[in-house]
Amino acid sequence: MKPRLHWSQISMLCRCGVQFDFRYNKKIVRPPAIALIVGSATHKSIELNLKNKLNNKTLLEDAAVKEIAAADVNQRWDSEGCDLSSMDDDEKGKGEKFLRGEAVDMAVSLASLHHRELAPGIEPTHLERTWDVAIDGFPVDLSGTIDIQENGRIRDTKTSKASPPKDKAEKDEQLTMYCMASKVLDGTIPALAMDFLVKTKVPKVVVQHTTREQADFEPLLARIAAASKCIESGIFLPCPPDSWVCSPRWCGYHSTCPYVRGKKTI
Repeated sequence: MKPRLHWSQISMLCRCGVQFDFRYNKKIVRPPAIALIVGSATHKSIELNLKNKLNNKTLLEDAAVKEIAAADVNQRWDSEGCDLSSMDDDEKGKGEKFLRGEAVDMAVSLASLHHRELAPGIEPTHLERTWDVAIDGFPVDLSGTIDIQENGRIRDTKTSKASPPKDKAEKDEQLTMYCMASKVLDGTIPALAMDFLVKTKVPKVVVQHTTREQADFEPLLARIAAASKCIESGIFLPCPPDSWVCSPRWCGYHSTCPYVRGKKTI
């Protein structure tokens, strides 16, 4: 059986091979950071809200949407904990209880924002669609989960601290991979949209639309093939020490990474 890769693995390997090695080979799993917990809870609320629309032709009440988001934050915090190590001293000084309350409030706010501004205009045909694709002659199989599919369109929902670059959707290779998978599964190349829920003081929505062509799949496949060779070799290069990835805020393995200055063990 060929190995199977999904985009989160490929993107982590591209950012830092050592981070990939810790997470996927050594199976060292860190508790999620606050941003990941908020994003996961927001996605869960969106999924259940749109699932009700798909099955019952109507959205949930706003109160129900908020309740789902709040409950998911608390459930994941209780079951997995929360990694606060990347926060600065002022943030940590607020205390875990306060930070947890802020996370609940933000997830509730983002879920409600999607419910009001985006969900009414979305007509889903698939939600959280998991897929596996085998490509003839390719060294690995591919897998993933597409957030939302409409008739002729894939939508990917992101929570973001700041407004995205204007060309974010155009350059996003995860969207390219989803589009390629849809071509294999459904026989057509869909349009694409990225729905950003931006965590500003007053949260806002930013939607970017884009497209892909058959020729756009070739560079992605080349990248995946190179990633496969890297994994097969067992050689995992660290990112440069001045990279934004190589910091406690962005890497849960930073404090024990042997490539960071200072004596570390893991």
